Amino acid sequence: MTSEPATLRPTAASTYDRVFDRYLGGLLGGAIADALGWITEFSRSKQELEKRGIERLEDYIMWSKPTGGRFHTYYDWVSKGEYSDDTQLTLCTARSLNADGTFDTERFVEELKAWLDYARGAGAAITAGARHLRERRTAAWNRNFYGTAGRGRRRGYSEAGGNGAAMRVAPHALANRRDPTRTYEGAWKNALITHGHPRALVGAVTIAEAVRVVVEVNGGLSPREYAGHLEDFVARISVPDVPEVTDWKADWESMTKNSFDGALERTKQEMISMLRLGRDVRIPYRHVLTQLGCFKPATKGSGTGCVAAAVAAYLRWPRDYKTGVLEIVNAIGIDTDTIASMYGNLVGVLVGSTEIPDRWSTQMQDYEYFISVADGLSKIALRRAKQNDLRVDVSMIRQREGADVVELAQGRTVNKNQRVVHGLLGPGWVQAVHDQEVRSGGQMLLIDVALDSGQTVKFKSFRSASEVRRVRASRDEVAQSGQQPPLFP
Repeated sequence: MTSEPATLRPTAASTYDRVFDRYLGGLLGGAIADALGWITEFSRSKQELEKRGIERLEDYIMWSKPTGGRFHTYYDWVSKGEYSDDTQLTLCTARSLNADGTFDTERFVEELKAWLDYARGAGAAITAGARHLRERRTAAWNRNFYGTAGRGRRRGYSEAGGNGAAMRVAPHALANRRDPTRTYEGAWKNALITHGHPRALVGAVTIAEAVRVVVEVNGGLSPREYAGHLEDFVARISVPDVPEVTDWKADWESMTKNSFDGALERTKQEMISMLRLGRDVRIPYRHVLTQLGCFKPATKGSGTGCVAAAVAAYLRWPRDYKTGVLEIVNAIGIDTDTIASMYGNLVGVLVGSTEIPDRWSTQMQDYEYFISVADGLSKIALRRAKQNDLRVDVSMIRQREGADVVELAQGRTVNKNQRVVHGLLGPGWVQAVHDQEVRSGGQMLLIDVALDSGQTVKFKSFRSASEVRRVRASRDEVAQSGQQPPLFP
């Protein structure tokens, strides 16, 4: 039997190189789109953007936005290329995967709790879910029913149907490119931790499959075939036959007094109809966005609508990343950064990192960290990983690397150039420290930290007006005694 010529057999190295390039493309594609679209997400009109001197968004800009809610308002200053919660939580997901591609739910719970200390542009449902996990001992990853029982609150877990779950699940697909079941179960578990409405769940597993198929077939499907595959996939969606998830379903039905299967079936039909709206690439993209409800305040963040919008964009610009991203981020009135980010994941894994514009890649926040994440996910995907190298073994570092950054922030005893450690993310150096007065009379401390892993984060710590008065009184007493006062009263 004649052997195959060696030149036709890909080596292990060449296989890794191809996978790595596409995964880096997918990660950068999503993060760059998030960074570009973050400002337009909060622009209510084209005129509002023009007041900033921008007729059409074409590149990163520096800007600021009020955040922190009605009473804890402070200004978040965003530098060029900085990303928001879409990318932050995607990185959290990547660190929560095991070496075999399965999802470590407990690790992700810890990621969510820690994320509250450095979240940027955070959505309401994810924030509520993360806080519930941190503050309630009875909360668990498959029993995080915040705000649903009693008090007549409507905006609770079972009503959380936004895109906050879909925007973070791409790593499941990358880690399990040839394992649709593991991708599906991982994305489903990930989504239900913070979102309990079928729209969020269906959107999350659909976009995860959309990414996985692009990775697996490398553009081998026509737009019609690709859309048809996703429609068939959605028609087959059901609750995973996993004990923790079936228990969750029973609890969901007990809490809501409704049939989950019935709600799921209605949502599946909605998702299929939305995918069909975007299938015909001759229809202008803006018209598709309108039909999907992406410009309506009540539905612009829908888990199903935003996923369908991202897929529709991919069908129109599958290899033209720049055109597709700029078309989305300039569609003022839609959830620009999230739709663009999901679109960027899809195109990036198809074309690879070399097709992403250099001027965006090189200015991207944490560019080198994305290289590490792509490397880690590539090894997991090829089943060459013994562990997830993206996780830092903080237990081996804490005693020799410095004080806990969260405790320092709470005590207002942190300085620029100080060596610090985060309990989950590991050690790093303090780059800057800022203190802002907030509307309620309290203070918000912001600490920029460059972690050794390559990720940069802005930790924040709030102190109420009464605490500020108490500390200032203590400072005055110390000052009168001639001792050194605290750095941040």
